[in-house]
Amino acid sequence: MSNKVREISSQAKFNQIFTNVSRLLGVIGFDVLDPDFRPNWKMIYPCTIIFCAMLQILYMLWINRSDMVQFLVIVPYAMYEIKLVDIMVQSVAKSGMFQSLKARFEEIFKLLCENPTNKQVMDKDLKVAIFLQKFIFGWNVQTSVLMIPSPVLVWLVSGKMILFLLYRLPIVDDHSAAGFLLNLIYHAAILLIPFCNSGGIDSLLVALIVPISAFVKAIANEVFEINELQEKDGRDEQAIKDKLNRVTRLHQLLLEYVSLLEDTFNGMALVRIGTIVLGTIAAIITFLETGDPMTFVFIPVLFVKLSQCCLLGTIIPVKNEELIEHLYDIKWYLLPEGQAKHFSLMLHQAQNAPTLTIGKCAPLNVESYEQILNSIYSFVTFLITFTG
Repeated sequence: MSNKVREISSQAKFNQIFTNVSRLLGVIGFDVLDPDFRPNWKMIYPCTIIFCAMLQILYMLWINRSDMVQFLVIVPYAMYEIKLVDIMVQSVAKSGMFQSLKARFEEIFKLLCENPTNKQVMDKDLKVAIFLQKFIFGWNVQTSVLMIPSPVLVWLVSGKMILFLLYRLPIVDDHSAAGFLLNLIYHAAILLIPFCNSGGIDSLLVALIVPISAFVKAIANEVFEINELQEKDGRDEQAIKDKLNRVTRLHQLLLEYVSLLEDTFNGMALVRIGTIVLGTIAAIITFLETGDPMTFVFIPVLFVKLSQCCLLGTIIPVKNEELIEHLYDIKWYLLPEGQAKHFSLMLHQAQNAPTLTIGKCAPLNVESYEQILNSIYSFVTFLITFTG
């Protein structure tokens, strides 16, 4: 009964991780995990809003091209729009790859669940993945709440109509009460897209990366069982062989999965990191030069996004190092010669495992995170000197 409860619990958590993603992306028609995903009528809304917002941003960049500070005020908006457009394009272009990633993940999970002792081992990390998705959802809700109700509150308290975002409806006087409220509704319509699109992709990354930690722990459990079989009196050579073949199969599936993950996200990671870096630099300069209120939103939001990307990317190499340590724990010297060679090949593959990259230019990890922060500091210092 206990094992049955764990099986239902682990499977339910695994399914919930991907259901959370589909709920967010499905609102705007970009549920790339749906096997029947194709361009649909729901996409009209985000595509229209993003197109209109992008036109406004390009227009403002053009008219302020001679004013460095005002130009930099608009840059974070432009970077955010570019990131959203890239996510939508990649979602349509690589929907098959996203579905293949989910299918392979499910294959690994199903294979691990064939061993009842793995279910409890994986349970904690699956809970962590769900918690991180809830954190992302809560962070996006908090940001949206700041953008829409706060201007209304300021208006009611001080009588001043202050819109945080630069977007404006054409031929609408935002200094009038009606125009102010109409623009707030427009801002809410714009914010729904990054809330679902960017938030959905962030949750998808959590769903596709964090459970790797659970899989590594389950493989470690399999290694422990191999050693137990080898130390028993009256060794069952066939059971040992089957168990080693099983670990080899799981490891190969995991390597193939990470390789596909890297192919799917390396271009998106490049655009994501690039826009975050440029947006952060512009937001810091704007804050120092003008004290623009939106910088109080952009700087922490972009910093959290950068931290999130790099920390998620770090999970894969860290867990691969753990996996190598677990493989070293296999008592290979007790294995028959043929199986020992098999083990040696598996260990070699683990030492040359793929990982996530920033457009194949640099690994996506904590070391790159530190370099990016140093680069941001250097550029900000240079621009402050340049602008006086």
